Amino acid sequence: AEGLVSLASPLASRLLGDRWVLLILREAFLGVERFDDFVDRLGISRAALTTRLQWMIDAGVMERVPPEGRRAVYR
Repeated sequence: AEGLVSLASPLASRLLGDRWVLLILREAFLGVERFDDFVDRLGISRAALTTRLQWMIDAGVMERVPPEGRRAVYR
C-alpha cells in the first residue's frame, strides 16, 4: 500500500496542478465527450489534449469508449 501512495502523490499533483486538466474536467462535467468538442471549446492543441486525456485515463479519472479506434467518447 505504501508503494501505491508514493506513486499516487506525484500523479495527483501533476493532474491537479495542470490548468488544462482542470479545464478538460470542467467541460466533461458539463457534458462534453468528443475529442473535437474539447478542442473547439477550450482552444487547446490536439497534441496537448491527447497528452492530458492519456494522463487522466492512466490515472483512472476518465475513460475512453471504445478504448481503440475512431469516434471515441471520453467520460
